[in-house]
Amino acid sequence: MPRLLDLYARHDIKSIFYFTGMFAEQLLESVELVKRHGHEIGCHGYDHSPNRAFDMLGYKEQVNQFKKAKRVIEELAGRIESFRAPMLRINEVTFC
Repeated sequence: MPRLLDLYARHDIKSIFYFTGMFAEQLLESVELVKRHGHEIGCHGYDHSPNRAFDMLGYKEQVNQFKKAKRVIEELAGRIESFRAPMLRINEVTFC
């Protein structure tokens, strides 16, 4: 992560880094490092398990997963403004 952030800094590039809540809990220093470098931090769900992908979940479970991840990430990084579904898998209830 530090090498990528240094490369971005050398070329004045800003990006969005999407973290899962589980990753943020386990490697909080990575989230803090990205934030210190001035990049946006987005939510990527709570975990990246194929059987927990949003297209496999009903509306209530999607909301629970998102809220759990949002709470964890915002405790470390402040307010998040973007979301990217785990594995980019969604279904008809994802954005209801």
